[in-house]
Amino acid sequence: MQRIVITKPFDVKIEETQVPEIDKDNLILIRTEYSGVSLGTEKLFFEGTWELAKYPLYPGYEVVGIVEKVGKDVKNISIGDRVVTFAPHAGYVRVFENAECQKVPSHIKPEKATLAILGATAMHAVERGDIQPDSKVAIFGAGVLGLLLLQHVKLAGAGFVMVSDMVDEKLAVATELGADLVVNPKHKSPSETLKNKTGELADVSYEVAGGSAKAQEEALCSTRKQGRVLFMGGGDKGVVRFPYRLFFNNELTIMASKATGKLENFEKSVARIINKQINVDAIPTKIVPYTDIAQIYDMLIKGNYPFIHLVLKWN
Repeated sequence: MQRIVITKPFDVKIEETQVPEIDKDNLILIRTEYSGVSLGTEKLFFEGTWELAKYPLYPGYEVVGIVEKVGKDVKNISIGDRVVTFAPHAGYVRVFENAECQKVPSHIKPEKATLAILGATAMHAVERGDIQPDSKVAIFGAGVLGLLLLQHVKLAGAGFVMVSDMVDEKLAVATELGADLVVNPKHKSPSETLKNKTGELADVSYEVAGGSAKAQEEALCSTRKQGRVLFMGGGDKGVVRFPYRLFFNNELTIMASKATGKLENFEKSVARIINKQINVDAIPTKIVPYTDIAQIYDMLIKGNYPFIHLVLKWN
């Protein structure tokens, strides 16, 4: 089989390796159909600016595929089932039967099912932000995570949600998915527009723009006194910069939110997609062959790519 490996910064390869063996009774072997690309995180890995990364590094973490083998103790997953799971970009993956592997019913497009894992990341951020009924929320970044976060904060009871992004096409998707206000900061101040619209600033703001210093500053400016600001991006080479006086004078709480938190978030995220509580069909998805990974990473580095959600096709 083949799998993707970043051997060192700016060097990605497709390597040959053995199909994993089912050598434990609670393991499952999955033939990958699609794997989702984390545009922000994989860019950091590829350019070598994630200081905790160790190479060679096997990127990716969201896989949808067909079960081909199961251990004798596997009870709830069968050969032939389509599942979504946490795993790197590879033609076959091996996982344990647990909450990290969930069935995908036939009415869900498999390439869309990869969004369940980022949906769990959004749910963790909702919990970290302590969204209360009728909260005002500001989201900075309308990429795939921002668009999922928008829907999950609405489900948590947020009364008004502003989404800010520099790409009008992304803001159009946010509007379709229920944003109460969309703002392109190239044309208007998000904080001033929010205050003019509602008379107040946000109770909770999220930066989901890859750690952009400007997005972090806008998030602080758009948050009320004693409000909460959550940074979800990787930061500018691991460094966060923001206006300290604004943070200090308004007694803001700044928090980080990463990954999916507890496994129950993943189970609930899958259930919400299955039950149509989360609209994944409205999020534009581009499908490319996994063999195009070098070109994809090159586009990420250049920062000019025409997609929101990207998945690699393996069959």
